[in-house]
Amino acid sequence: MNSEERACYCSVSFIHIQPPHIPLHVVPQHSHSVLSQSSMESPAEAYPVPVVGEDEDQPGFWAHSALNNPWPRGRRVRERPGTLLHTLQTAPLRREPGLRTLKNGEDFYYTIGTKTANIEALLVQSVGERIDIREACDFCQLSQGPFTSCVIAAGLRHLLLTCANCHWGSKGKQCSFITQPPIAHTAIPQTATPEMPDMSEMPKTLKELDETLAKEILARDSVMALLHDHDRRIEELVATKAIMQASEQEHC
Repeated sequence: MNSEERACYCSVSFIHIQPPHIPLHVVPQHSHSVLSQSSMESPAEAYPVPVVGEDEDQPGFWAHSALNNPWPRGRRVRERPGTLLHTLQTAPLRREPGLRTLKNGEDFYYTIGTKTANIEALLVQSVGERIDIREACDFCQLSQGPFTSCVIAAGLRHLLLTCANCHWGSKGKQCSFITQPPIAHTAIPQTATPEMPDMSEMPKTLKELDETLAKEILARDSVMALLHDHDRRIEELVATKAIMQASEQEHC
């Protein structure tokens, strides 16, 4: 090797080749379930741990979340007149629901959004009428369900026959209120007039008529609630199908 070749070799050997830079913090994200974080909007603030134990009189994060309804599944149902979510969307908040066991805030948020029944149950628990433990449904008296108190959607038995605790997870069939509602909610509304006789002096035939009428109303409410459950189930199946189809198209 002559002097010119050695000089060329040395100049080439000291050239520094910079390897391509690959950011270590960039990690591809893949959907690992049908209901992923990308399919559900998150509230601006962090998910606080739900209250454990007795309900709190002052509505908090979860009560306001139930009323604001940030879950896509719930918003779709709320837009349909005649549904429970649509009817209760302007109801005043009464409490912050208390849970029986400690739940992680994030897990609780996404569990709520997996079923329309869960969204409805949380809203009813936040705005509904709390039943005294002595008159609570059999399920609640056994300390079952996610919530510590037994709450119903008063005046809306045609939309929900059960308490919110039993309605959670679409398991309302276990609620004793379907056939035996709280005493205060079984009376038939009547218009008082000066000509109205004393109830104790009412003929027996009218009492029998009232009893029959009450049974018919209860039977009608049961049918309406059953139809409402079927509508809710159909809504959930259609929504799940749409999500699955969208997921399949993304992977194609």
